[in-house]
Amino acid sequence: PNPDQREQITQWWQASGAENLLLDVADPFGDPQQVVQAALRLKTAGAKVLCLDCFGYTAAQQAAVARTTGLETVLPRAVLCQMARELLANS
Repeated sequence: PNPDQREQITQWWQASGAENLLLDVADPFGDPQQVVQAALRLKTAGAKVLCLDCFGYTAAQQAAVARTTGLETVLPRAVLCQMARELLANS
């Protein structure tokens, strides 16, 4: 979400095996249009899937990004919640 985290986030994604990363920054607590504008820059740069990689991003921001860019947009906290529901259902 901010420029100081760029290197750390890049390392995390690369450690997970991700390649050809495209990164941009947008404060999830600031102007909501900043998030959409960052997503549009990533789409222009060639992104195929977007990940709003901060727990501060909201479902409304995810929906706005997906609607505006037309790209699959992942919200990590939603993925985590889905995984937790599945684990609890199988317990």
